[in-house]
Amino acid sequence: MTQRLTGFAQESNTRFVYKKTSGAPEHDTSLELLSYGGTISNTTENNVEPLRVAIVTSIRDVGACDQNGRMVNTRRGQQYMMGIPEALHIAIEEHGFPARISGIITDDSPLRAREIANMDGYAVSPHHTGDWIHDRDLGSAHGETLASITHNIPSDFRFISGQKYPEAKAESKTYFEDQLWQVFNEMGADVLISDHLMMRLHNILADSRLGIGRGLNIHPAITQAGHPLALRGKTPTQEAIDNAQETGEFWTGATFHVMNRVIDDGPLLAHAAPTIVGAQDTPQQLRARNYPGAKIPVFLQGLQHYIERVYPYLDQINWDHPQTENVPLSHLSNLL
Repeated sequence: MTQRLTGFAQESNTRFVYKKTSGAPEHDTSLELLSYGGTISNTTENNVEPLRVAIVTSIRDVGACDQNGRMVNTRRGQQYMMGIPEALHIAIEEHGFPARISGIITDDSPLRAREIANMDGYAVSPHHTGDWIHDRDLGSAHGETLASITHNIPSDFRFISGQKYPEAKAESKTYFEDQLWQVFNEMGADVLISDHLMMRLHNILADSRLGIGRGLNIHPAITQAGHPLALRGKTPTQEAIDNAQETGEFWTGATFHVMNRVIDDGPLLAHAAPTIVGAQDTPQQLRARNYPGAKIPVFLQGLQHYIERVYPYLDQINWDHPQTENVPLSHLSNLL
C-alpha cells in the first residue's frame, strides 16, 4: 500500500507552468466545510459512534471511465487509481476513521451485451470475471471482504426508451429504487453515499425513506451554484479541460454534498478546488491528479465533518442557513 500512496503523492504535487491573469487574486485551495443550524464547534465530539455507510456506484464510470483499481500512465510514470470505497476502507482499518462500510451496491447490468462491451474489461460485480475497482481480497477486522458485501442491482430502466415507453421506464426505475432501498435496509446502513451513480433517486429520497440528509454524493468538481468553477453533470473532467483550453487557466476539485431531487444540486458539506487543469491534459491525466489531490481528501474530510457536526443534528437542521469555515485541505498521504 505504501507504493500506491507514494504514486499518489508524486503525481498530486505536479504543477503546470501557466500565465496568471494580471491582477487576479491568488487561487484559494483550502477546504470549505458547511454546517447547518448552529452545529459548528471548535471542539470535536468524543466517542463518536461509527457511521454505517452503504456506497452505490456504477462500474462503467468508476471502472471503465476512471480506471479505479488499475495502474495508469501519468506524466510521472505509472500511478495506482484508488477509488472511494478502497480509500474509505483503508481510513477505517488503518486509521480508526469513525465509519463502517455496511455494503457496496453496483447498478451495471450483467445481461446487457451493450453494457458489457463498454466495461473495458471490468466486471459488473466482484463475483464475475474481469478486473475490479480494488483488490478482491481487501478485508476488514470484522472478517469480511469488501467483495463479500458487494451487491449488484441492475438499473435496467436505462435501456428503456422514455419517449416510446414512458410508463414502462418509470415502472422499471421505481422497481430499481425499491430494490436499492431493500438492500440498503438489509445492510443496516445509516447513510447512502453515491459515487458516480448518475441518476436521480426520487423515491429513495422521499421523506418516508432517506429524506434529505442521509443520502450523500461525492462529485469530482465544484457544484455550488454561481461558482466560477462549477461543473455539474456527467462530464466535469472533460469540461474542465475544455475550459482550460479556452481560458488558459482553470482549476477543479471535488464536492461532497447532500443529495436532493436535482442532480449535483443538494446542500454542500465540503468542497475545494486545488487541482490546476492543463490545456494539454487528457481526462485520465487530470483524474490521476484530481482523485488524490481533491476527490478523496474532500470525501474523507467531508465525511468526518458530516459524522461529527451534521449527522447528529439532522432532526433540527435548516438546510437554507449554512455556516461555513475554511480549513486546510489535507494531503492524501496524511489521511491514509
